[in-house]
Amino acid sequence: MGKIMALKARGNEGKTTTIKILYNKYLKENYRVIHYRGPEDIKDPGDILAVVKIDETVVGITSAGDTYDDVFSHLNTLINEYSCTVCVSASKTRGGTHDAFYKYETDYEIEFIEKTICNYLQHIKANKKDAKILFDKIIKACK
Repeated sequence: MGKIMALKARGNEGKTTTIKILYNKYLKENYRVIHYRGPEDIKDPGDILAVVKIDETVVGITSAGDTYDDVFSHLNTLINEYSCTVCVSASKTRGGTHDAFYKYETDYEIEFIEKTICNYLQHIKANKKDAKILFDKIIKACK
């Protein structure tokens, strides 16, 4: 059984930024990138969709999480086109995005991870902390 981790929070709480920090961590640690689609510069606005290989596990990463269609489409690409057995995605706190994750519950364990919410001055620190939590959970899921 695979695993899907959903970083959940309300809009504009740093989910996309956190997932981009996570992706950058894989780049810095020289993991093999199989696919990347997103802004030219990771700091630019906009969602990413990436696939990296960790040992023998194919991991999908997407920051799209605003609508059912976004989540379903990106997970469908990661799972069906790239055979990802571990996926990370952004998610709203309730509603349609959650429904999209549960479409995969027969083959994937779904885990919702709460995004750290804090004041604006603490956002950078919180995003890095949350990216580290995701990184560690992904590494554990790959073993």
